Amino acid sequence: MLQKKRVIAIAGDGGIQMNIQELEVIKRRQLPIKIFVLNNKNLGMVRQFQELYFDQKYSGTINDYSVPNLVEIAKAYGLKARNIDDLNNIDEELKDIFSTKKAELINIVLDEKMTSVEPKLIVNNPIENMHPFISKEKLHSLMIIKPLED
Repeated sequence: MLQKKRVIAIAGDGGIQMNIQELEVIKRRQLPIKIFVLNNKNLGMVRQFQELYFDQKYSGTINDYSVPNLVEIAKAYGLKARNIDDLNNIDEELKDIFSTKKAELINIVLDEKMTSVEPKLIVNNPIENMHPFISKEKLHSLMIIKPLED
C-alpha cells in the first residue's frame, strides 16, 4: 500500500514550467506534496552565466522570458495555491501551509536581481570544484574519490 508521507518540492519558476503538467498527477492521486516555487521571474542559473561571460546580455533569461500566473495554473488543476510576496510574515504562512496534508503550490515572489545560485559551476572547472572555491586541501578531504584536477 502506498504511504502518503509529506513531500516538499522546491523549484524555480523555470524548472516548474518544464514539468507543470505533473500538477495533474498530484491532484488525481491526491499526493500530499507542498511545492515551493522560488519565483524570480528569470532563468537564474543561466542569467548568472550571462553576467559572468556574456556582458549581461540576458537573452531568453530576463529579456524574452515570462512566467505565467502559477497560482492560477495550480488552481486550474484543482490544487490549493498561494502567493507569498512578503517574507517578513513567512512563519505564519508556513504554519498555515503545513497545517494540512493537502497538496499546495506556494509561489514565493522574489526580487529579480537579488537571487543567485551558489555553489555554481565555473567554465573550465570540474563539477566538484564550484565557486565559491575552497582550498585544495579542504576539497581533497571532502572527496570520496580523487578530484579530477590537482
